[in-house]
Amino acid sequence: MQAKKPLALLLSLSMGLSMGSPALAAARETKLPDVSQSWASESIHRWLEAGLVEGDDQGLFRPAANLTRGELATIFVRLLGLTEKAPNRYADLKGDEWYADAILKCTAAGILEGDGANCNATRTITRQETIVMFARAMGVRQDRTPDLSQFVDGKDAADWAAGYLAPLAELGILSGVEDGSRLAPLANIDRASTMALLDKAVSDYITGSDQVNAKDEDRFVVVNAGSASRSGAQVEVSGQTAGLVVAPGSAGAKVTARDLTAGTVKVDAPVDLILAGSSAAGYMSVNEEASLTVEADASVEELELNAAARVDNQGTIDYAGVNADGVVLDGNLPGELDVAAGVDQPTDSEGNPVGGSDEGDGDNNGDGDNGDGDGDGEVPPAQSGPAISQVTEEEGKVTIRFDQALYTKEEGELTKIGSSSAPEGDAVNNEALEAAGYAISGSVQITNLYVDNETEFVWTFDFNSAKLGDGMRYDKELFDAEGNSAGYLTARRHVALKDDEGRTPYYVWTVAFEQEAQADISAPVLDKESVTLLGDDDTLTLTVPVSDDGQLAYLEIDHSLEASFPEFTVEAKSYDFLDEESGLGYSVQFTDTVGEQKWEIILNPAATALLRQAADGSPMTFYFSVKDQAGNQFGSMYFVEEEMTVSDVSVPLDTTAPTVVDFAIDGQSVENGATVNFDEGAEFTTLTVTLSEAVEAGEETQHITIDGHEFGTFVIDETDPTKLHITVTNHNGNQYVEGTFQFDLAAGALKDASGNENEEQSYTIHFTKNPVE
Repeated sequence: MQAKKPLALLLSLSMGLSMGSPALAAARETKLPDVSQSWASESIHRWLEAGLVEGDDQGLFRPAANLTRGELATIFVRLLGLTEKAPNRYADLKGDEWYADAILKCTAAGILEGDGANCNATRTITRQETIVMFARAMGVRQDRTPDLSQFVDGKDAADWAAGYLAPLAELGILSGVEDGSRLAPLANIDRASTMALLDKAVSDYITGSDQVNAKDEDRFVVVNAGSASRSGAQVEVSGQTAGLVVAPGSAGAKVTARDLTAGTVKVDAPVDLILAGSSAAGYMSVNEEASLTVEADASVEELELNAAARVDNQGTIDYAGVNADGVVLDGNLPGELDVAAGVDQPTDSEGNPVGGSDEGDGDNNGDGDNGDGDGDGEVPPAQSGPAISQVTEEEGKVTIRFDQALYTKEEGELTKIGSSSAPEGDAVNNEALEAAGYAISGSVQITNLYVDNETEFVWTFDFNSAKLGDGMRYDKELFDAEGNSAGYLTARRHVALKDDEGRTPYYVWTVAFEQEAQADISAPVLDKESVTLLGDDDTLTLTVPVSDDGQLAYLEIDHSLEASFPEFTVEAKSYDFLDEESGLGYSVQFTDTVGEQKWEIILNPAATALLRQAADGSPMTFYFSVKDQAGNQFGSMYFVEEEMTVSDVSVPLDTTAPTVVDFAIDGQSVENGATVNFDEGAEFTTLTVTLSEAVEAGEETQHITIDGHEFGTFVIDETDPTKLHITVTNHNGNQYVEGTFQFDLAAGALKDASGNENEEQSYTIHFTKNPVE
């Protein structure tokens, strides 16, 4: 095999590709003039012949040109035969671009995800993004505790990527650059390197009826053999492989794994799949309505059924997870069968339930209209001493039924609570109730009545005036006739859902025994007049003051922009949060002073930009719900109330354009116009431009020259987008050379998250060679 150049030399940026035309969409031609001289010519020819890639409209492959996200999506569509498209949720995708179908198909397949707003199809793709997309396509299971310590820069990998990078590094598919010690997760990847990666990772690519003996346990076998022109294809795979992928393009095929050992099996097409002979699969996911046969000597350690598949198990399945309705299980029962909540129990071919019956979730569903009609409360689990057997609510009257008579205890003497224990009269004021041992929060007015039925005890309260967050507490400890304590009775007004009637929300009383006296029954209170949304160029800070006598649990935040910006929940603590897939995140600063609690939620630049874009200069409305650790609740996301609503909140705009604030060579700052002396043959490692704020690529191109000759271009640092890294493309490596270096930043080459474009700037450095002594 031809010797390969160091990969570091192939991670440079090239402007040779026109972003306005599909570089992989020309007529198919496997003999392109610029391929034979590439270090990856064998890999390129393999995938040219397979139809995965093509030359551009000038008949060139351009091996050293960087790959874009849209181009990589096109490669995966062809590799796997993807057909299903996701709805377009990307702000930067109109739908008529040459890459639009590929982006939406990879999104539907779970291979590609945007940044929460955009798909960034024309942006050059990094090494870690490429590996993550490949891992998802192959069905690689994410490592929850990834170790990349074998690379000196392993810590530079993004959290969302590391779990995919580590398994592929362990297989040897992902290797380091230069001397192998650097992962370079943020470096761009060119076309030649991408073809080499696929060549290294995929041992066998099957596109029609075939028999294949896989011989590499560290590489993948991909079956894409069932298109309309090849319907009824028959494929047999034996040997050993890291993973077998039955791609969507294999619909209608029959695939037999005979004496095959596979780390993973991913079934993404409606096929007949047979595990024959001594075949053994570690992890298998069935994501389409396929038919799976496991013969007597075959086995699957872990099987996830994510579609209405049919399984005939004559062999061994250690574990099966059923995550979709309509699953049929015949033959031997899995060693462990787990049916996801809300999913129908699987059946055999005769329609008989398999693996036990669905016992339901035990929810108490009642009637009622916004809490004003009839309804059932939430019944807590049984415990020692008296237990609550039923809670009902009718026209505001809450009835708590216990399983036996109740007693209080004073000075060691048990006293049965009966009708004679009730304060005089049907209607009583709160003062009388408090004197009788009750504590009231909110505006509850109670009429109480005791009814002693000997074997059970019914305790009725009229809560007609109660609101969400109100509560009641009985401060006398309750016992049974044997002196076993149940604790202290509390009741709190909450909101519940009725799933059987379209998830209609309604008010409900949550009744429970608590073990501590004088439990907190007061709901938090929002100081809505002090809620603020302030900001600077990069971040917005939402401040939410709350008053509560206890310990808060969390704050729910909804708003009038819910179609364009997510609602979210923050905990009552100081911490950082980042959604790895979208890049949206925030930092929480929580002030925990009883009675004067406060959340300060600082949105990160990505979330700030999205919120500003969603508001589009108009004021917005926030809705807040707060719950404390005792279970008391203020506000609800199901009922909008005036107390929880903060209207006409202005979203501060960013109006400052990004500017260059520093230029560094190997980490040492160099002033504009300075002279740098160097010895003959000396080399530099990094050229870094620091900007005033985080940026993204604008519409204009940029140039870096030495004495007027093209020198290179730059890439925006993915983890710190305030920095640009200049990469040499048209120069003798990284050697210093005499001349005038000029970094020209064209107006509009960069923009910040609010769309402010930079003004034209130039940065000049004079390089002078030291005389030889």
